[in-house]
This record gives sequence, C-alpha cells and structure tokens, in this order.
Amino acid sequence: MRKFLYKIDFTLVFRLSLSLIMLVAAFRQSDMVSGAFGLFLAIYAIIGAKYKVGCGYNNCGYTPRRK
Repeated sequence: MRKFLYKIDFTLVFRLSLSLIMLVAAFRQSDMVSGAFGLFLAIYAIIGAKYKVGCGYNNCGYTPRRK
C-alpha cells in the first residue's frame, strides 16, 4: 500500500476521481452501465499509471515522427 501511495501522480488522481464520480452516480441511480464504465475507468487508470500509457503520459494518440 505504501508503494502505491508513493506512485500517485496528477494524471492518476484525475482518472481515479473521474471513475469515483461515475461509481457514485451508478450507486445512486442503480445504473449498471455507468457502474461498469466507472469500474473500467478505475482499472484503466491503474494500468495506465503503472505502464505510463495514454493521454497525460506523453503518449496521447498517434504522434508521427520524422525520419
């Protein structure tokens, strides 16, 4: 747990807060679709933070490179 707390960055906090909002909305409205989407966002946030992939980690979409 302590290792995880040391690895928290701004992008991870933003993604986890978005997924938490989706999960709270799903719980209040008893909506399985937004609950599944919130769970997917949480898993994506943790995997993205571990491997530093996705928008926010300098790998947003396709970036052409000159040769």
